[in-house]
Amino acid sequence: MHAIVSGEFHVHGSRDLDAETDALMDALLDLEAASAGVISDVDVTAILASATVTVTITVNADSLDAAEQIGMRIINQAIASSGGQTTKPTANSGDGAGYEAHRRASELMPV
Repeated sequence: MHAIVSGEFHVHGSRDLDAETDALMDALLDLEAASAGVISDVDVTAILASATVTVTITVNADSLDAAEQIGMRIINQAIASSGGQTTKPTANSGDGAGYEAHRRASELMPV
């Protein structure tokens, strides 16, 4: 079954959110290509004024719960691969922008 999984993040510490979302999309496309059809239809949108980024992917899994777990793992992996962090940056956490999760959602795709 296919499910749409999305995560919405507020980004802290970004020097260039437009470039960071480009890098995030590139990381998602790389993961999609390597997934053997488990994920598809990756998308990244951003509201630059509020530093809000939404990542949406389609996941092929046995259940909605499994799809959400896979989807969020892939999203977090893409954030890390693009140089971001999945927590708010601290003085000791490096240079990458922090992606603080606001909301996540999953829903089954209609057949």
